Amino acid sequence: MCEPAQHHYAFDQAWSVCLYNDTAKKLLHAFKYNSKTSLAKTFVPLMIDFVERNQIPVRQFDMILPIPLHPARLRDRGYNQSSLLSRGLSSHWGILHAENLLVRGKPTNTQTELDAKQRWTNLQGAFRMNNSAHISGQSVLIIDDLFTTGATLNAAADALKNAGAARVGVLTLGIAV
Repeated sequence: MCEPAQHHYAFDQAWSVCLYNDTAKKLLHAFKYNSKTSLAKTFVPLMIDFVERNQIPVRQFDMILPIPLHPARLRDRGYNQSSLLSRGLSSHWGILHAENLLVRGKPTNTQTELDAKQRWTNLQGAFRMNNSAHISGQSVLIIDDLFTTGATLNAAADALKNAGAARVGVLTLGIAV
């Protein structure tokens, strides 16, 4: 589980499958920016194995949702890499996949070009709920490809908590340390 460094995170728990080393960086970059969507067929089983091997209680969550992309970025990229992961995980565990409840309503600069402080500022107010009634009292597991500073995941968890989510967990493929 990740412990907050300088920030109080809005999510309750976080798990990451692997360290963001040179190999992971190359693979995630290909997955995210070079349309190598077939890597999801490798990444999803790795995430499932990690969860099961470490007895992470994913069945405590009522729904799984990906970190959404802004519509303009989704049009440019053609797919949401986090959604490819979350769909596979949701299907495996039989947990509701709620892809369109959390939306990125504000276009933001890519986080890769920002320092840690700028990442937190960049994401303020970026996420909103499509229908808060579906979130109220629910336990939600957010799926993303990479945990760097936690700014993106925190902003998403904050929107979910403000909409009434009872519990928010985070599962990412990689973590930068």
